[in-house]
Amino acid sequence: MGGQVFDMLHGMGVAHLYYFLADVVPQVQGRDVLQTPRFLIDRFGVGEYRPEPATRVTPRPGFGNAAQPAAAAAARGGHTWGGGGQRLGRS
Repeated sequence: MGGQVFDMLHGMGVAHLYYFLADVVPQVQGRDVLQTPRFLIDRFGVGEYRPEPATRVTPRPGFGNAAQPAAAAAARGGHTWGGGGQRLGRS
């Protein structure tokens, strides 16, 4: 993508090293190699990551319906984006 190959390889190497030290070593040797620095624990406290439960999103009526006329889309505050279009991967 126009960047330096070394930068990409460096990033992959660092990611693999982190994975090895954070996941593989504790399972094999039973001890953590990477530990959170004390000043970060003092500053932010100790906690456990708990992702928020997923919320169910209900779609707006008529949203995403390509068959709607442009006037109806504009009336509900939508955009027409020039109408139509083509799917990727089709000739």
